[in-house]
Amino acid sequence: METNILYSQAILAFIARLKGCVKAILTTEVGFSVRGDRFSVGRSTYPLKIVIIEHRKTLGYFDSNTYEIGVNKQMMQASPKVLNDLLRHELAHYLMWIRYGNMAPHHGKEFHALCLSYGWGPEVYEATIDLAQDDLPIGVDENGDKILSKIKKLLALATSQNQHESELATLKSNELLLKYNLSEREFYRGDASDDEEMLLKRIIKAKTISAKVSAIAQIVRTFFVETVFHPCREHTYLEVFGKKSNVAIAEYVALFLENEFERLWEDIKKQRSDLKGIASKNSFFRGIAKGYCQKIEALNQMADSEQKHGLVLIQNELKIASKMAYQRLSKTVSRYRQCEEAAQLGAAAGRKLHIKQGVEAHGASGTRTARLELIR
Repeated sequence: METNILYSQAILAFIARLKGCVKAILTTEVGFSVRGDRFSVGRSTYPLKIVIIEHRKTLGYFDSNTYEIGVNKQMMQASPKVLNDLLRHELAHYLMWIRYGNMAPHHGKEFHALCLSYGWGPEVYEATIDLAQDDLPIGVDENGDKILSKIKKLLALATSQNQHESELATLKSNELLLKYNLSEREFYRGDASDDEEMLLKRIIKAKTISAKVSAIAQIVRTFFVETVFHPCREHTYLEVFGKKSNVAIAEYVALFLENEFERLWEDIKKQRSDLKGIASKNSFFRGIAKGYCQKIEALNQMADSEQKHGLVLIQNELKIASKMAYQRLSKTVSRYRQCEEAAQLGAAAGRKLHIKQGVEAHGASGTRTARLELIR
C-alpha cells in the first residue's frame, strides 16, 4: 500500500493521545506489561509505533515489517469509541502476527477468536468502520500542484540538445522551487495559527543500501527534502521527508533515476569495455551523484544574495522539522573499493544528467509504466 505519513505539531499531539489509548488497552484489556514505548509478550518485547497516514480508503493498518500501526488522519475527528475500536482492531493484527507470523488469514477464524478472547466483538473484528464524514482529498495543495507541473515541464525542457537552453531550464526549475519554498515559509511564519503538515514517503524499497540508491538519495536531497535510510525487519526503505510538493517532485526524480542510472552504465560499458565489475559500476553511480550535485551547487551560486540566504534558512528549517519524524539519527560510514576512472566518467555523466519523465512503481505484474501525472 502506497502510504503518505504526515507530521505536524497537531499530529504529534494526536499520536501521543493514541499511544495513551493503546497502552491502556494493552494493560487493562489484554493484560500485557508496557514500559515506555514497548510492550512485553512472554519473554519478548515489541515496539509501539504509531504513524498518521493520508489515504482515501484505508482507515488503519499494521505493518509487520516496520512494526507500526497506521491511523488515518480522518480519525482525528472520530469519537473516542470509534477510535479505540480501530486501535483494538490493529492491535489484534499485531498480536496475530506475534502469535502466527504470516501463516493465518488477516480476518479469518483465528483473528475472530483472538478478538473474542479479549471481549472484542464485531465492532472490532469487522474490517470496516462507518464514519459520519466524507473522505478527505489526498494530494498536494492547489498551488503545490501547479508548481509541480511547471517544474516537470522545465525539467523536460532541460533535455534540450542546446546546452545554453538546457542549463537555463535547469536554473529556472531550481529558482522556481526555491521561490515557492520561500513563499511558503513566509506564509507559515506570518500565521502562527497554521501548523504546516510535512510528509514522509517511502519511495524505494531495497534489501540493502546500495551505491545506486545512496547516489539517488544524494541527488534527491537537492530538491529541498531530507532523505533517510530506514532499516526494517525485512527491507530497507529510502524515505523522503519534506513539504508535500517537494516530496512529490523528489519521488518523480527518484523513480526516473532508478532506470536512468542503469541506462547510463550500459552506455558507458559500450564505450569502455575495460570497465567491469561491481566496483566500477558503483564508482560510476557515486560519480553521477557527485557531478550532478556539483552542477546544482554551481547554479545555486548564481542566485542573488537574498535567495542564497533563503536557501540556507530552508535547509536549516527542514533539518529541524525532520526531528518530528526522526528524533535520533545516526550516520554510517561505509568502506568501498573505488575505481577513479569510472568515478570520473560518472561525474561527467552527472554534470550532463537531466531529469526526464518519471515512472510508476512496480505493479502486480512486476512491470513499470510511464507516469503521466504524479498527483491526481
